Amino acid sequence: MIIETLTSKDEKLWDEYGSEHPLTTFYHQINWKSLIEATYARYFTPLYLIAKNKGVLKGILPVYFYKHPLFGKKLISLAFASHGGPCADDDDVANQLIQEAVRLTKNLNAGFYELRDSIQHPGEFNIIQEYCTQHLMLRDDIDTIFSRLSTNIRRNLKKSFSLDIRTEFNSSEFDTFYRIYTTGLHNLGTPIHKETWIKNIFKLFPDQHELVISYYRNEPVSVQMIRKFRRTITGIFGYALPEFRYVYANHCLHWELIKYAHDNEYQIYDFGRSRIGGGVYEFKRKWGARDIPLYNHFYMHRSKTSVDTGQANPARGKFAKLWRKLPLPLANSLGPLIRKNYP
Repeated sequence: MIIETLTSKDEKLWDEYGSEHPLTTFYHQINWKSLIEATYARYFTPLYLIAKNKGVLKGILPVYFYKHPLFGKKLISLAFASHGGPCADDDDVANQLIQEAVRLTKNLNAGFYELRDSIQHPGEFNIIQEYCTQHLMLRDDIDTIFSRLSTNIRRNLKKSFSLDIRTEFNSSEFDTFYRIYTTGLHNLGTPIHKETWIKNIFKLFPDQHELVISYYRNEPVSVQMIRKFRRTITGIFGYALPEFRYVYANHCLHWELIKYAHDNEYQIYDFGRSRIGGGVYEFKRKWGARDIPLYNHFYMHRSKTSVDTGQANPARGKFAKLWRKLPLPLANSLGPLIRKNYP
Protein backbone atom coordinates (compact mmCIF):
# COMPACT_ATOMS: atom_id res chain seq x y z
CA MET A 1 0.00 0.00 0.00
CA ILE A 2 1.31 3.43 -0.97
CA ILE A 3 0.05 6.63 0.68
CA GLU A 4 0.77 9.75 -1.34
CA THR A 5 -0.42 13.32 -1.82
CA LEU A 6 -3.00 13.88 -4.53
CA THR A 7 -1.82 15.47 -7.77
CA SER A 8 -3.94 17.01 -10.50
CA LYS A 9 -3.67 13.89 -12.68
CA ASP A 10 -5.55 11.86 -10.02
CA GLU A 11 -8.30 14.38 -9.22
CA LYS A 12 -10.73 12.62 -11.55
CA LEU A 13 -9.94 9.29 -9.86
CA TRP A 14 -10.60 10.94 -6.48
CA ASP A 15 -14.08 12.04 -7.50
CA GLU A 16 -14.85 8.72 -9.15
CA TYR A 17 -13.85 6.84 -6.00
CA GLY A 18 -15.83 9.23 -3.82
CA SER A 19 -18.94 8.95 -5.98
CA GLU A 20 -19.12 5.22 -5.21
CA HIS A 21 -18.15 5.21 -1.54
CA PRO A 22 -21.00 5.13 1.02
CA LEU A 23 -19.19 7.39 3.52
CA THR A 24 -18.44 10.20 1.10
CA THR A 25 -19.87 13.56 2.14
CA PHE A 26 -20.56 16.63 0.04
CA TYR A 27 -17.24 18.02 1.29
CA HIS A 28 -15.20 15.16 -0.19
CA GLN A 29 -15.88 16.40 -3.71
CA ILE A 30 -12.74 17.75 -5.34
CA ASN A 31 -14.50 21.05 -5.97
CA TRP A 32 -14.44 21.74 -2.21
CA LYS A 33 -10.68 21.95 -2.68
CA SER A 34 -11.27 24.30 -5.63
CA LEU A 35 -13.59 26.42 -3.46
CA ILE A 36 -10.98 26.95 -0.75
CA GLU A 37 -8.28 27.65 -3.34
CA ALA A 38 -10.54 30.20 -5.05
CA THR A 39 -11.49 31.97 -1.82
CA TYR A 40 -8.89 31.45 0.92
CA ALA A 41 -5.77 30.19 -0.84
CA ARG A 42 -3.25 32.37 0.99
CA TYR A 43 -3.04 30.42 4.24
CA PHE A 44 -4.33 26.97 3.18
CA THR A 45 -2.34 24.25 1.44
CA PRO A 46 -4.23 21.12 0.33
CA LEU A 47 -2.55 17.84 1.31
CA TYR A 48 -5.21 15.49 0.02
CA LEU A 49 -4.08 11.93 0.72
CA ILE A 50 -4.73 8.87 -1.43
CA ALA A 51 -4.00 5.19 -0.79
CA LYS A 52 -3.05 3.04 -3.76
CA ASN A 53 -2.37 -0.65 -4.12
CA LYS A 54 -0.75 -1.64 -7.44
CA GLY A 55 -2.01 1.59 -8.96
CA VAL A 56 -5.62 1.06 -7.83
CA LEU A 57 -7.18 3.68 -5.53
CA LYS A 58 -8.11 2.17 -2.16
CA GLY A 59 -8.90 5.20 -0.03
CA ILE A 60 -8.97 9.00 0.25
CA LEU A 61 -8.58 11.54 3.05
CA PRO A 62 -8.83 15.32 2.48
CA VAL A 63 -6.38 17.29 4.63
CA TYR A 64 -5.51 20.98 4.79
CA PHE A 65 -2.36 22.54 6.19
CA TYR A 66 -3.14 25.95 7.67
CA LYS A 67 -0.23 28.30 8.35
CA HIS A 68 -0.54 31.85 9.65
CA PRO A 69 2.14 34.11 11.21
CA LEU A 70 -0.17 34.96 14.14
CA PHE A 71 -2.46 31.95 14.49
CA GLY A 72 0.17 29.26 13.99
CA LYS A 73 0.04 25.96 12.12
CA LYS A 74 -2.44 23.09 12.13
CA LEU A 75 -3.79 20.32 9.94
CA ILE A 76 -7.53 19.85 9.43
CA SER A 77 -9.80 17.26 7.87
CA LEU A 78 -11.72 19.10 6.55
CA ALA A 79 -11.40 22.88 6.46
CA PHE A 80 -14.65 24.87 6.69
CA ALA A 81 -16.68 21.65 6.90
CA SER A 82 -18.47 19.89 9.74
CA HIS A 83 -16.96 16.53 8.81
CA GLY A 84 -14.74 14.99 6.16
CA GLY A 85 -12.90 11.91 7.35
CA PRO A 86 -11.35 8.98 5.49
CA CYS A 87 -13.25 6.98 2.87
CA ALA A 88 -11.51 3.68 2.24
CA ASP A 89 -11.96 0.06 1.23
CA ASP A 90 -11.53 -1.07 4.84
CA ASP A 91 -10.59 0.14 8.32
CA ASP A 92 -6.92 -0.73 7.85
CA VAL A 93 -6.59 1.57 4.83
CA ALA A 94 -8.52 4.31 6.65
CA ASN A 95 -6.13 4.05 9.60
CA GLN A 96 -3.09 4.23 7.32
CA LEU A 97 -4.41 7.45 5.82
CA ILE A 98 -5.02 8.93 9.27
CA GLN A 99 -1.53 7.94 10.43
CA GLU A 100 -0.06 9.67 7.38
CA ALA A 101 -1.89 12.85 8.41
CA VAL A 102 -0.42 12.45 11.91
CA ARG A 103 3.05 11.98 10.40
CA LEU A 104 2.62 15.16 8.36
CA THR A 105 1.59 17.01 11.52
CA LYS A 106 4.92 16.08 13.07
CA ASN A 107 6.99 16.77 9.96
CA LEU A 108 5.41 20.18 9.45
CA ASN A 109 5.78 20.93 13.18
CA ALA A 110 2.10 21.88 13.38
CA GLY A 111 0.33 22.48 16.65
CA PHE A 112 -2.22 19.73 16.13
CA TYR A 113 -4.22 17.69 13.64
CA GLU A 114 -8.01 17.87 13.80
CA LEU A 115 -10.04 15.10 12.19
CA ARG A 116 -13.76 15.81 11.92
CA ASP A 117 -16.02 12.87 11.23
CA SER A 118 -19.36 11.25 12.00
CA ILE A 119 -17.39 8.10 12.86
CA GLN A 120 -15.20 7.75 15.93
CA HIS A 121 -11.69 6.62 15.02
CA PRO A 122 -9.09 4.86 17.21
CA GLY A 123 -5.71 6.40 17.87
CA GLU A 124 -3.92 8.94 20.03
CA PHE A 125 -6.76 11.42 19.89
CA ASN A 126 -8.50 13.71 22.30
CA ILE A 127 -12.11 13.41 21.16
CA ILE A 128 -14.75 16.10 21.64
CA GLN A 129 -18.39 15.48 20.86
CA GLU A 130 -20.03 18.85 21.33
CA TYR A 131 -21.98 19.00 18.07
CA CYS A 132 -24.22 16.80 15.98
CA THR A 133 -26.21 17.07 12.81
CA GLN A 134 -29.90 16.14 12.83
CA HIS A 135 -31.71 14.05 10.22
CA LEU A 136 -35.43 13.86 9.57
CA MET A 137 -36.31 10.70 7.66
CA LEU A 138 -38.75 11.20 4.78
CA ARG A 139 -39.80 7.66 3.90
CA ASP A 140 -43.41 8.05 5.11
CA ASP A 141 -46.15 10.10 3.48
CA ILE A 142 -46.17 13.80 4.27
CA ASP A 143 -49.25 13.64 6.52
CA THR A 144 -47.55 11.01 8.70
CA ILE A 145 -44.42 13.14 8.92
CA PHE A 146 -46.55 16.13 9.97
CA SER A 147 -48.33 14.06 12.64
CA ARG A 148 -45.00 13.18 14.25
CA LEU A 149 -43.99 16.81 14.78
CA SER A 150 -44.25 18.10 18.31
CA THR A 151 -47.57 19.61 19.37
CA ASN A 152 -45.95 23.03 19.59
CA ILE A 153 -44.48 22.84 16.08
CA ARG A 154 -47.78 21.68 14.58
CA ARG A 155 -49.69 24.45 16.33
CA ASN A 156 -47.30 27.14 15.10
CA LEU A 157 -47.33 25.75 11.57
CA LYS A 158 -51.13 25.82 11.47
CA LYS A 159 -51.01 29.48 12.49
CA SER A 160 -48.52 30.23 9.71
CA PHE A 161 -50.67 28.41 7.13
CA SER A 162 -53.44 30.96 7.66
CA LEU A 163 -51.15 33.93 6.96
CA ASP A 164 -50.05 35.52 3.70
CA ILE A 165 -46.69 33.69 3.53
CA ARG A 166 -45.22 32.39 0.30
CA THR A 167 -41.93 30.57 -0.24
CA GLU A 168 -39.89 30.98 -3.39
CA PHE A 169 -37.49 28.20 -4.39
CA ASN A 170 -34.51 28.62 -6.70
CA SER A 171 -34.57 32.35 -6.03
CA SER A 172 -32.26 34.66 -7.96
CA GLU A 173 -32.47 37.34 -5.24
CA PHE A 174 -28.94 36.88 -3.92
CA ASP A 175 -28.73 40.40 -2.48
CA THR A 176 -31.91 39.81 -0.45
CA PHE A 177 -30.61 36.49 0.81
CA TYR A 178 -27.19 37.90 1.72
CA ARG A 179 -28.64 40.93 3.48
CA ILE A 180 -30.86 38.83 5.75
CA TYR A 181 -28.24 36.15 6.32
CA THR A 182 -25.52 38.63 7.29
CA THR A 183 -27.98 40.44 9.55
CA GLY A 184 -28.64 37.11 11.24
CA LEU A 185 -24.98 36.30 11.83
CA HIS A 186 -24.43 39.79 13.21
CA ASN A 187 -27.34 39.32 15.63
CA LEU A 188 -25.76 36.02 16.71
CA GLY A 189 -22.37 37.66 17.20
CA THR A 190 -20.68 35.59 14.49
CA PRO A 191 -18.25 36.92 11.84
CA ILE A 192 -19.28 36.19 8.26
CA HIS A 193 -17.50 34.56 5.36
CA LYS A 194 -16.61 36.93 2.55
CA GLU A 195 -19.38 37.31 -0.02
CA THR A 196 -17.28 35.59 -2.68
CA TRP A 197 -17.30 32.40 -0.56
CA ILE A 198 -21.03 31.94 -1.11
CA LYS A 199 -20.84 33.09 -4.73
CA ASN A 200 -18.04 30.59 -5.38
CA ILE A 201 -20.17 27.82 -3.87
CA PHE A 202 -22.83 28.55 -6.50
CA LYS A 203 -20.21 28.80 -9.22
CA LEU A 204 -18.53 25.48 -8.40
CA PHE A 205 -21.63 23.51 -7.36
CA PRO A 206 -24.37 25.05 -9.53
CA ASP A 207 -26.68 22.02 -9.50
CA GLN A 208 -26.36 21.28 -5.79
CA HIS A 209 -27.55 24.55 -4.26
CA GLU A 210 -30.63 26.75 -4.27
CA LEU A 211 -31.61 29.94 -2.52
CA VAL A 212 -34.99 29.78 -0.80
CA ILE A 213 -36.75 32.91 0.48
CA SER A 214 -40.04 33.22 2.37
CA TYR A 215 -42.11 36.38 2.08
CA TYR A 216 -44.83 37.74 4.35
CA ARG A 217 -47.08 40.17 2.52
CA ASN A 218 -44.32 40.39 -0.11
CA GLU A 219 -41.71 41.34 2.52
CA PRO A 220 -38.75 38.89 2.74
CA VAL A 221 -38.71 37.48 6.26
CA SER A 222 -36.60 34.29 6.20
CA VAL A 223 -33.92 32.77 3.99
CA GLN A 224 -32.14 29.48 3.56
CA MET A 225 -29.67 27.96 1.18
CA ILE A 226 -30.32 24.29 0.49
CA ARG A 227 -27.65 21.77 -0.45
CA LYS A 228 -28.42 18.63 -2.46
CA PHE A 229 -26.19 15.61 -2.16
CA ARG A 230 -27.22 12.09 -3.00
CA ARG A 231 -30.47 11.35 -1.17
CA THR A 232 -30.21 14.27 1.27
CA ILE A 233 -31.22 17.92 1.28
CA THR A 234 -29.47 20.05 3.90
CA GLY A 235 -30.48 23.48 5.12
CA ILE A 236 -27.47 25.81 5.40
CA PHE A 237 -26.92 29.55 5.79
CA GLY A 238 -30.42 30.24 7.10
CA TYR A 239 -32.01 32.99 9.19
CA ALA A 240 -35.46 34.34 10.01
CA LEU A 241 -35.83 38.01 10.96
CA PRO A 242 -36.83 38.18 14.65
CA GLU A 243 -39.22 41.08 14.08
CA PHE A 244 -41.41 38.63 12.12
CA ARG A 245 -41.31 35.93 14.75
CA TYR A 246 -45.05 36.32 15.29
CA VAL A 247 -45.80 34.91 11.81
CA TYR A 248 -43.64 31.81 12.48
CA ALA A 249 -41.66 32.39 9.29
CA ASN A 250 -38.86 30.03 10.38
CA HIS A 251 -41.37 27.23 11.05
CA CYS A 252 -43.03 27.78 7.70
CA LEU A 253 -39.75 27.80 5.79
CA HIS A 254 -38.55 24.54 7.37
CA TRP A 255 -41.85 22.86 6.57
CA GLU A 256 -41.70 24.03 2.95
CA LEU A 257 -38.17 22.63 2.69
CA ILE A 258 -39.29 19.30 4.15
CA LYS A 259 -42.18 19.10 1.69
CA TYR A 260 -39.87 20.04 -1.19
CA ALA A 261 -37.40 17.31 -0.22
CA HIS A 262 -40.21 14.76 0.19
CA ASP A 263 -41.91 15.68 -3.10
CA ASN A 264 -38.61 15.38 -4.96
CA GLU A 265 -38.00 11.91 -3.51
CA TYR A 266 -35.12 12.75 -1.21
CA GLN A 267 -34.93 10.42 1.78
CA ILE A 268 -33.41 12.73 4.39
CA TYR A 269 -33.85 16.36 5.39
CA ASP A 270 -30.71 17.40 7.27
CA PHE A 271 -31.28 20.32 9.65
CA GLY A 272 -27.53 20.93 9.84
CA ARG A 273 -25.02 21.14 12.66
CA SER A 274 -26.07 22.18 16.17
CA ARG A 275 -24.45 22.29 19.58
CA ILE A 276 -25.91 19.44 21.63
CA GLY A 277 -28.23 20.79 24.29
CA GLY A 278 -28.42 24.29 22.82
CA GLY A 279 -31.60 26.14 21.90
CA VAL A 280 -31.28 25.48 18.16
CA TYR A 281 -30.65 21.80 18.88
CA GLU A 282 -33.80 21.53 21.00
CA PHE A 283 -35.83 23.33 18.32
CA LYS A 284 -34.77 20.79 15.70
CA ARG A 285 -35.56 17.85 17.96
CA LYS A 286 -39.17 19.01 18.03
CA TRP A 287 -39.38 18.18 14.33
CA GLY A 288 -38.61 14.54 15.02
CA ALA A 289 -35.02 14.73 13.77
CA ARG A 290 -32.53 12.15 15.07
CA ASP A 291 -29.00 12.97 16.15
CA ILE A 292 -25.99 12.04 14.02
CA PRO A 293 -22.94 12.56 16.27
CA LEU A 294 -20.00 14.59 15.01
CA TYR A 295 -16.64 13.74 16.52
CA ASN A 296 -13.72 16.18 16.62
CA HIS A 297 -10.50 14.15 16.99
CA PHE A 298 -7.42 16.09 18.06
CA TYR A 299 -3.91 14.72 17.73
CA MET A 300 -1.89 17.15 19.83
CA HIS A 301 1.72 17.78 18.75
CA ARG A 302 3.16 21.14 19.75
CA SER A 303 -0.06 22.56 21.19
CA LYS A 304 -1.26 21.51 24.61
CA THR A 305 -4.84 22.42 23.88
CA SER A 306 -6.84 23.08 20.73
CA VAL A 307 -8.50 26.42 20.04
CA ASP A 308 -12.00 26.26 21.52
CA THR A 309 -14.37 28.37 19.44
CA GLY A 310 -17.48 26.47 20.54
CA GLN A 311 -20.59 28.32 21.61
CA ALA A 312 -20.26 27.01 25.15
CA ASN A 313 -16.89 28.71 25.60
CA PRO A 314 -17.32 31.81 27.85
CA ALA A 315 -14.74 33.69 25.79
CA ARG A 316 -16.82 33.05 22.67
CA GLY A 317 -19.84 34.48 24.48
CA LYS A 318 -17.96 37.64 25.40
CA PHE A 319 -16.73 38.04 21.82
CA ALA A 320 -20.27 37.58 20.46
CA LYS A 321 -21.59 40.24 22.82
CA LEU A 322 -19.00 42.74 21.60
CA TRP A 323 -19.46 41.77 17.95
CA ARG A 324 -23.20 42.46 18.10
CA LYS A 325 -22.45 46.03 19.16
CA LEU A 326 -20.51 46.78 15.97
CA PRO A 327 -22.40 48.62 13.21
CA LEU A 328 -23.50 46.05 10.63
CA PRO A 329 -21.44 47.50 7.72
CA LEU A 330 -18.30 47.43 9.88
CA ALA A 331 -19.01 43.87 11.05
CA ASN A 332 -19.55 42.75 7.45
CA SER A 333 -16.25 44.36 6.46
CA LEU A 334 -14.19 42.93 9.31
CA GLY A 335 -15.92 39.56 9.52
CA PRO A 336 -14.11 37.79 6.65
CA LEU A 337 -10.73 38.84 8.04
CA ILE A 338 -11.55 36.86 11.19
CA ARG A 339 -13.67 34.05 9.78
CA LYS A 340 -11.01 32.75 7.39
CA ASN A 341 -8.74 31.97 10.34
CA TYR A 342 -11.24 29.65 12.02
CA PRO A 343 -11.75 26.88 9.48
